[in-house]
Order: sequence, then structure tokens, then C-alpha cells
Amino acid sequence: MVLRTEQLKHFSRLSRERFIEKSLVFFEQNFPQWRAGKNEDDLRSYVEVAIEFAERHGIKREINVQKLMYLDITHGLFGLQHDAITALLNREDLPQDRKVEELMIALNSKNYRKKRVNLAPR
Repeated sequence: MVLRTEQLKHFSRLSRERFIEKSLVFFEQNFPQWRAGKNEDDLRSYVEVAIEFAERHGIKREINVQKLMYLDITHGLFGLQHDAITALLNREDLPQDRKVEELMIALNSKNYRKKRVNLAPR
């Protein structure tokens, strides 16, 4: 069976909507204080921003996008202007799972919090 372009777009919209719904539950369960005071439209917009951020860096798996949202909520990832972070996210020789794993390790390290992070692969 061959899907037409319109069908693929519809499927993509449905997948995106399902992911947004899952993310709303994720916020409620894991970040109730962060979520408090935000309306559903704000949260949906936030998820769209996260998806766009991930797509710019070749990150497509839902779990990895969710991890990026975690890193943004806990460390302000989407607003960071750190050359090493950008370089890591833009590395084409690393699979997306590894990029996100390395990013999580780096941002959760004490050295990062002291601004002496080294994001070179191990």
C-alpha cells in the first residue's frame, strides 16, 4: 500500500497530537509545580517548541524529545547558548539516543553547573 502525501501529513498530525497529549500527562505526573499556572494552550505551544528544537538537531524519537523537555525544565536547555551543547547536538556521527544521553550526563554533572563542561564523546 502506498500512502499519498495528504495521508502522510494526516498521519503525522495524528502522531504529533498523540505525543502532545502524552506530554501533558508527563508534565502533570513529573513536574506539577512547573505545570501549575500554565494553561493547556501554553503547554501545547511548549511541546511544539520542543519538537521544533529536536527536529533542528535530528532528534525524532518521542522518548528523546521528552528527555529534551526534561532537560529544558530542569536546566533551561532551550535557552542555553553554550557552544559545546550546540556542537554536541549537531554532531552527525552520533545517533540521536547517544546525543541525548551525553547531553543528560553533561547537564547533570557538577562540572557543567560550574561552567567547565566538556561535551566531547567518551
